[in-house]
Amino acid sequence: MLRIVCTGDSHTWGQGAKGAVECLGKKVVAGELRPVVFETESYVNRLRRSVEALTGSHSVSLRRGSLAEAFGGEICGDSMTLDGNGKKFVFDGELVRLFFEAREIKTSVGVVIDGALNEISLDAYDGDRPHRLYYFHCPAGSHTLSLVPGENAPALYCAEFYGGPCAVVNAGVGSTSTNKYLDGYFDSYVRAARPDVILAEAHTVNDWLTGVGPEQYAADLRRLLAACRSLCSKVALLTVVPVGGKQIWTDPGSSFSSLADASRKVALEDGLPLADANIRLASLGLPELKAEWLDDNWHPNERGHALYADELFAMLVNHKWI
Repeated sequence: MLRIVCTGDSHTWGQGAKGAVECLGKKVVAGELRPVVFETESYVNRLRRSVEALTGSHSVSLRRGSLAEAFGGEICGDSMTLDGNGKKFVFDGELVRLFFEAREIKTSVGVVIDGALNEISLDAYDGDRPHRLYYFHCPAGSHTLSLVPGENAPALYCAEFYGGPCAVVNAGVGSTSTNKYLDGYFDSYVRAARPDVILAEAHTVNDWLTGVGPEQYAADLRRLLAACRSLCSKVALLTVVPVGGKQIWTDPGSSFSSLADASRKVALEDGLPLADANIRLASLGLPELKAEWLDDNWHPNERGHALYADELFAMLVNHKWI
């Protein structure tokens, strides 16, 4: 299986696409760790559908009622409690992602795949971002998965299963600058995925909001891309749509366009393929940009997400990565 991992901030997570926020059922917090459902029109979901249609791959995301049906647990709020019934879920695939919900006390759970026990321990957490992601890798074919709760067990929020020649995985975390993503999420969201291809969204908006200049931004971006290239040779960069609000954030400050230009320069100098969504829209006036391409001042609407997906899919095909 070719594992294609999409990294980034809230653009990659899916904000701005219709249904992305609504599907979560309650207020979305900054740096939201609950994944959006596969049915929304976010660019990662669009890209996944295109790749799966081309390659004959398949994926499914289970939540709430479908989780209870698969594993026999009870639904509590947005998640499923683990009751230790030992029910086995059968799936055909090579990659599994499980999102557990930490509690105010330390919890543990055993994930049993084809009889092999994988023990997971979650530290105590009492806040509004309790969800934790775990990857599991299997050989091709049919498998069984069951859950064995520990003395104190976490709840299961979501289960994702990927099969066939390719998997397109959403590793986006909102409200993350380049350094925040690299230091806080890279290992658990990207390295653990064992990627063969990494499509890295430039964290331009969040870096710009911190007040960094283009030189420091370029250095931070190179640090992220070097980490990506340490995992696989096929790494590409996605630039993001222009912002719809004030173009200078600090005084004195750097323009958003200067950071977008720095993204292009890094890709060119480092020899990386570039999906340059930003340049496609950079010449538009602010009224047209906001009316046609943006959901708010910071996030693309469905048309913007479609642009991201189209640019990335064309790049994957043109470089013969799929």
